[in-house]
Formats: sequence, C-alpha cells, structure tokens
Amino acid sequence: MNSDNDEAARLRIDGIDVAGGLNRFGGRLDTYLQVLRSFLEHVPHALSDLRQAEPTLRSYTVLVHGIKGSCYGIGADSLGKKAEALEIASKAGDRAGVAAVHDIFLAEAEDLLARLSACLAEVEGAKPDAPPKTLQPAPDGRTLLALLEAASQYDITAMGQAMTALTAFDYQAHGDFVQQLGALVADFSYDQVQTELEAFLEVHPSL
Repeated sequence: MNSDNDEAARLRIDGIDVAGGLNRFGGRLDTYLQVLRSFLEHVPHALSDLRQAEPTLRSYTVLVHGIKGSCYGIGADSLGKKAEALEIASKAGDRAGVAAVHDIFLAEAEDLLARLSACLAEVEGAKPDAPPKTLQPAPDGRTLLALLEAASQYDITAMGQAMTALTAFDYQAHGDFVQQLGALVADFSYDQVQTELEAFLEVHPSL
C-alpha cells in the first residue's frame, strides 16, 4: 500500500487532474495506470489520423469524439474541452470553427503525451521481463461485451482497457480472433470491431 501511495504522489502531470482521474477508478492506482498507458499507446494514432481527416466529415467527428472521451477519462479536462469544441464544430460542418481550434489542440495534445510519457517512465521505471501468459480456454465474454460497448461509443480508453485484459492471456480457442480485434482497435476501425464482435458473439453466445 505504501508503494502505491508513493507512486500516486509522483503522478504529477501538468494538464491532468490525477486526483480526479484516480477517483473515477475508485482510487485504484493499478487500474488508473493501465488507463494512462492505454491513453499513451492509442491516442497518438488517433491524432495522426485526425491530421489527415476532412474537418467536416464523419471520420473527423468520430476521431475527435473518441479522443474527447479518453481525455475526460484520465482527468485531462482542459484538453477534453478543446476536443469537445472540435467535435461540435465538425458535426455542424463549421470549417472555421474547426480551424480555430485544430492546431492548438494538436499541439497541446502532443505536449500532454510527452509529459505523460516522461512521468510514467519515472514512476514505473524498468519493468522485469513479463512472465508467461496464463492459458485460458477462451476469451472472457464479459470483456468482449465491454469492448463492444466501448467500440459503439468510440471510447478509445475503454477499448484499450478491454484489449489489455484480453491480451493478458493466451487461449486454447479463439486466440486468433483476439489478435484480429487488437489489430482493428490499433487501426481505429471501430465500426469493424462492432461488426466482428456482434457476429462472433452471435455464433458463440455461451462465452
């Protein structure tokens, strides 16, 4: 417990309300660190895609909606508000509104990612080699449903959490499907994640 308190005290990241973020996860530092790692892993891909997306098309709105949810999820409320402004402007077809915030948002997001990366490296330090994964009969059905719900909401952080839980194990059956889902999530193919999961769960309702 003291170790957890020490790590929590060292989580000081300008632009993130760490205390608020921890409260969202019941004060569980391990869960919050997992969410922060997921944010750090997945959001840069979303930002890269956002740079290429047409400001007034659905792809832009979907991307920035997911980033908004991820920002609020970790306590990065200031950045989340900018993402929300971009989402509203994009959904309304307001090119000028998007242009007014887009570059500022991207710069602030990159700065936040850099600070978060440095902080996590300091807090977590060098990690020992991961032990072999436990072999499970099949992926957990509740986790698959959580991933489906997260994909339907375009919630990057929740999808990252679900994939972290799924990839923590090896499987006697359907391990290739978990790998397929991971590739789709990494590619931000949210609609395809939903389609594949719905079809899979219909065929395997007992999971």
